[in-house]
Amino acid sequence: MFPFDLLRINNDFRVVGENCVLIPMSKRDLALVKKWFKDRDLVSYAFGTTAEDNVLDKIAHEYTRDFFSNSDEIMGIWHNDIDLIGFVNYSGNGSPSGIVRIGVVIGSEDYRSRGIGTEAMNLALYYLFDYKGIKRIDLDTVSFNERALKCFQKCGFKKTGEMTQVNFLDGELIHKIEMSLDKKEFYTTIERFGKMPHIEFSKENGSRR
Repeated sequence: MFPFDLLRINNDFRVVGENCVLIPMSKRDLALVKKWFKDRDLVSYAFGTTAEDNVLDKIAHEYTRDFFSNSDEIMGIWHNDIDLIGFVNYSGNGSPSGIVRIGVVIGSEDYRSRGIGTEAMNLALYYLFDYKGIKRIDLDTVSFNERALKCFQKCGFKKTGEMTQVNFLDGELIHKIEMSLDKKEFYTTIERFGKMPHIEFSKENGSRR
């Protein structure tokens, strides 16, 4: 049985890096996600809006309410296998084009600006390209989120365009940067990993990688 076959039948796996680990999230983790999204600065950067507090609160409420239905898969980011500090999520895996959209959130303020978001994104890219057979990964981020832009550029993403959206809650214009990375480009910069990541499966399923 190949590793990607195990992924289809087993949610008990981990994508392991040097400083963090990605593990599929479950509903028991939702309480912590809701706590993170009480941070209005986090909501502002995550959704690209400088709206008033009441609008940010509504955005956070609606997002966390539908948290597990908004994505194909959500991987929790664990630091040193001890603290759950954020998540990576993606959608579009059912598309015949082999293209998904991805996002990353470092929920715990203590772990921001420490390179962990970049490592977590790289782990997710490895998982999606190497194990899920994804051909291209797209994302967007608000133009004022310089920290996110630097993270994505370090991961190999290239700017593909810009767009302006209207926040339907208050009419604010949101300016976003579109970025993309394909599988070939990812593997030409594989040296980004000081130590190659790997996937570990539950011992109960008789396999470990």
